[in-house]
Amino acid sequence: MGNLENKKFLKSNWQMIYESKHFTFFTRKRGEIKNIKDSAIKCENHFLKVCRKFQFPTNWKNKINIYVAPNQKFIQKLTGHKTVGCVISKYSLISIYPFHPHEITHIIFSNCLGDSHYVLKEGVAVLYGWFTRTSLWKGKSLRFWVKQFKKEKTTCTFKNLIISFVKIPQSISYPLSGAIVKFLINEFGIEKFKDLYREINSGMSYKTIQEIFQKITGISLGEAEERFWKNF
Repeated sequence: MGNLENKKFLKSNWQMIYESKHFTFFTRKRGEIKNIKDSAIKCENHFLKVCRKFQFPTNWKNKINIYVAPNQKFIQKLTGHKTVGCVISKYSLISIYPFHPHEITHIIFSNCLGDSHYVLKEGVAVLYGWFTRTSLWKGKSLRFWVKQFKKEKTTCTFKNLIISFVKIPQSISYPLSGAIVKFLINEFGIEKFKDLYREINSGMSYKTIQEIFQKITGISLGEAEERFWKNF
């Protein structure tokens, strides 16, 4: 989303209302957010769970800034995107929610592993945005969505998702990416997934991505896709 924090309208008219070990919370007006301490505890717990899961350091020099927006229209006016929350700089996010684990997960991964391909970074944020026993998207399991997507093989091939992620509706691209990340971690382990995350980005050609995938995992992307649709 770019570094919106450098813009005067974001720096001004925000008030810091609470600080925890890893987070600082801002609102437009004091008293807008109830139970901010409870939200801070949830943010801290999520931060630690993700970092421990992926063996990331927790002693960050900078805190994560959470700007709690009054409504969705405010975020759209500020960022140009119709969304309930998004990352706006390396250590900051804006959201209508004081606890937004999807976006917190994005910030953790971008700071610990750098940028990546949309499939991997959105997939991991879907999968670990909420720590639940069953991975969910819009209240339904990822397995449910994968079964639906099997009927849309043209849209839902790995190649199409990798090449055309931003053109595919989020109702397909997000849960499918979450399912793919879950498959990759289960199939190859966390360390190889982290290697894929570091080495692959959205600016690469599909051929280059295929080569990197083969080098890291030992199998072709096509073979991985066959296993995915057969076993997920």
